[in-house]
Amino acid sequence: RTTIGERIWDIMRALDAAEQNFLNYADMNKVICMGNSGGGTVTFYASCLEDRIKCAMPSCAVCSYDESIAAMHHCTCNFIPNIRLFFDMGDLGGLIAPKYLVVVSGKDDEIFPIEPSCETFESIKHFYKLLKKEENICHIIGNGGHRFYADEAWSAMNKYIEKL
Repeated sequence: RTTIGERIWDIMRALDAAEQNFLNYADMNKVICMGNSGGGTVTFYASCLEDRIKCAMPSCAVCSYDESIAAMHHCTCNFIPNIRLFFDMGDLGGLIAPKYLVVVSGKDDEIFPIEPSCETFESIKHFYKLLKKEENICHIIGNGGHRFYADEAWSAMNKYIEKL
């Protein structure tokens, strides 16, 4: 068991509770998950595993493992032991396709550097191309560091929300 796994489990159980107690079927087809940094990492993995998430917006989290959190001293809350032996983040992003996906990065983010973030985005986009759903994915690059770029990100996400 990992911290990130527990956080993903929490999202899944929250969706169970919402589905059973609050939301009707139509509402469950409009579930959006977003987060920044560690929350972006949870958003990414939860969107890989949870079909009820229809739109995902991981911010300051999508990057190659080798050039981001594995390249520096970082809290263990984002680690899945030995995952890099089998996958990189771009590989796992294929599990999100063809859901709507807005990846948010900062051009000066020192934790998730922009060049490997762009390369990882392109790896994920490849899966969308295979499914002929390139219009369902976009990459927002903010003019700064490790933070959420609300105006740009929500502008992109609103285009997808209208389609739900």
